[in-house]
Amino acid sequence: MLVISIWLFWRAINYLKLVRIMEDTPGSNVASSPQGMVELKGKTLPLENQVLMVPRKNIPCVWYRYVKTDEYSDDEYTNTEVKESNYRFYIEDNTGRCAIDPVYADVHAKREYDEYQDGEKHEVTWIGVEESIYVLGWMDTLHPASKTDDVITVRNDKEHRYGQLTDKLERITKPPHNWLPFIISTHFEYKLVRRYRSLFLSWLISGIILLVSGGIFINI
Repeated sequence: MLVISIWLFWRAINYLKLVRIMEDTPGSNVASSPQGMVELKGKTLPLENQVLMVPRKNIPCVWYRYVKTDEYSDDEYTNTEVKESNYRFYIEDNTGRCAIDPVYADVHAKREYDEYQDGEKHEVTWIGVEESIYVLGWMDTLHPASKTDDVITVRNDKEHRYGQLTDKLERITKPPHNWLPFIISTHFEYKLVRRYRSLFLSWLISGIILLVSGGIFINI
């Protein structure tokens, strides 16, 4: 019980740290964003000459996650296929635009779609084109050199190459430190903060209850 309580407290502290980072990182616009942790709000735009479509919906988007689940009994399911787009897209405000590399981001998207067909469940979550988003991540500017390739590292140690870099590229990506968050959301910031505060309190109260219950059990 003590070990589980410590784990619950650790989870609670992580959510509290996340809330503090979100509240302490000042909002900025694209044109004046510093290098390092930034908080941006704007509209989504796809890359030039790139058309990304929502699976099973056939509508344009900039990011999606698709999960297909096969039914193998009356009330139990198993995931058989998971796809998540790793393609870069833009965030734009009234001062300019910069790229977002969504790999390893914690994405919160409001647009969802479920479908049941022939014993299969299809779930799709996506971010649309010209949709308002909130981004908290690491601003990193790539500068062209004689042999600089524009590379984004994706899951399973794979790389996606966009070609040789000819102009500087301002992009938001996963921070170099694991304790720093990378969040992309179509929800308002205050809703995310409220959600993470609720999770903090839930994990904290659960840890306290378990710790007290363990003490009572030992005394008995």
